[in-house]
Amino acid sequence: MVNSWNKHDHSDMKKYCTADCSWVNIVGMWWKNLKEVEYSTQFYHTNMFKHTTMTNKGVFVRIINPTTALVQFKSYVSEFTTPDGHKIPGSDDIALLVYVRQKGKWLMTAGENVVIDPMAQKNDPVLHLGK
Repeated sequence: MVNSWNKHDHSDMKKYCTADCSWVNIVGMWWKNLKEVEYSTQFYHTNMFKHTTMTNKGVFVRIINPTTALVQFKSYVSEFTTPDGHKIPGSDDIALLVYVRQKGKWLMTAGENVVIDPMAQKNDPVLHLGK
């Protein structure tokens, strides 16, 4: 996924996603199958993210059962410009991904990502647990 992002070529998504995968993007657009996910992702990389880079900042995997896993994927995405010309600064993001094991291979079947708000993080009550 990171390689596809950094190449800005998502034609290989069928290698790591299920045919019925779905994705909710950072602004709430919901794409409901591989064709929609691949098309939309490629559209935005051609028009908005074509100069961005994604850096893997950490992966947490929780195996739910032998064929299902939840993955929290933290990344940094560099600055980009929206179609209407607004510059968006780079940000740390986190995605919740669902993987299923099919034919001996782990494939992403669902995902959603959000921007990590640094100001909100400062007030996270979990940071104060045990103090």
